[in-house]
Amino acid sequence: MSQSFQLVEEKLRESAFFLDRFRDPDPLGVEARFYFSAFVSAARSVTFVLQKTMRGVSDFDEWYLSAQKRLKTDPLARYFKDLRDEVVHKGPNPLNEVTVEHLDEVLRSQLCGYPQAHTIIMPDLTSASSTVLADAVRVSENYLKSLVTVVYECYSRFRCFVDPRW
Repeated sequence: MSQSFQLVEEKLRESAFFLDRFRDPDPLGVEARFYFSAFVSAARSVTFVLQKTMRGVSDFDEWYLSAQKRLKTDPLARYFKDLRDEVVHKGPNPLNEVTVEHLDEVLRSQLCGYPQAHTIIMPDLTSASSTVLADAVRVSENYLKSLVTVVYECYSRFRCFVDPRW
């Protein structure tokens, strides 16, 4: 089992790798968009690999239902799930794509010397009918933290199965 759980840890490291890569490139360059797309896919695969790895472990399904419920009610996790579906199945990558609605905000921040390296337009978490311009790196970091929390909770709860040395 511990070798299998390493696959989950590897997916987290893969996600962090792509997050680090898309944080650095030129916001006008294409590399950031590639790394962001790879981050979204890798991060989404964490829970898939976790479920596969833990299949057959007593009480995991019950525990995972509660973890899944938290993820479904987390607006950021729900946003990234939908974003992954959009990027993988339809193709558009929203990184650094600014709509007319947010153009004034972007230009003002650049003129004031507060440009965000990478932006993303996402649903306003307080109002379903509007969108906000967000720092894509910070939003992605927060999503990755929520995934790390789920994996850590799983490891803590099932540590004897994950690592028999316990």
